[in-house]
Amino acid sequence: MSQEQRLRLSEMRTGAGNPNYGRTASAETRAKMSAVRKGRPMPSSRRNAHTRHHTNKAVFKESCAYCIEDQAKQNAPESEADS
Repeated sequence: MSQEQRLRLSEMRTGAGNPNYGRTASAETRAKMSAVRKGRPMPSSRRNAHTRHHTNKAVFKESCAYCIEDQAKQNAPESEADS
């Protein structure tokens, strides 16, 4: 699939174009989704999840507090980073 096709498909499925836009899952569906996740290891902290999903994939989001914090640490002079 070309990049142009991917962008067009993405735009079609964003917001009101998404088939599930505005819907909420029923209690039964939420229970099923919860049951599927039972026993599956989850990250022990938000920081751990951030590392796995952002840092390891070289993703930066301006709305992510951990991304901002990490970028500040990288841009700080070495003497300030030690303290």
